[in-house]
Amino acid sequence: MSWHWQFCLAVAGAQSRVAEATARRAPVPHQWPDNLDAAVTAVFVALVISVPALGYFFLICDVRAYLRALRRALVAVSHGWGRIPGWAQPYTPPSIAALGLTMPCSETELLEAYRDRVKQLHPDLGGDSRRFLRLQRHFENALAYLRTQESGAPQVDRTGEG
Repeated sequence: MSWHWQFCLAVAGAQSRVAEATARRAPVPHQWPDNLDAAVTAVFVALVISVPALGYFFLICDVRAYLRALRRALVAVSHGWGRIPGWAQPYTPPSIAALGLTMPCSETELLEAYRDRVKQLHPDLGGDSRRFLRLQRHFENALAYLRTQESGAPQVDRTGEG
């Protein structure tokens, strides 16, 4: 007999002995769930429930932030609709703006604004004389500008002060 056949017979004999020993042993009933099975199942169920729940929670948080941002944008846009954009607003000369007025304004409004500012800036009332003289120049230029506007002749404000 060759070595190959001897090896095959030895393997077959070993297999039959293992099969006999296994058949002689009484099977142990497997109790389910054991501790490992219960732990793995509990972790799996916790993940299956908690991951979508956390996703839903973060989705709600993000949607609320989005809605807040959207509301802020809508408020900014809606408040901007009532105003005239800067490029379409009428030109206000620096001399009139220095008195706190915007165009269109009348001579009476100009005089009233001038008197209010004089009460603050007059040197006899504790104001600075340079600022008072600058206010005086602004008033004279603004008054001249309004009078030329009423007459219809175009005039450029030449105060040199901005």
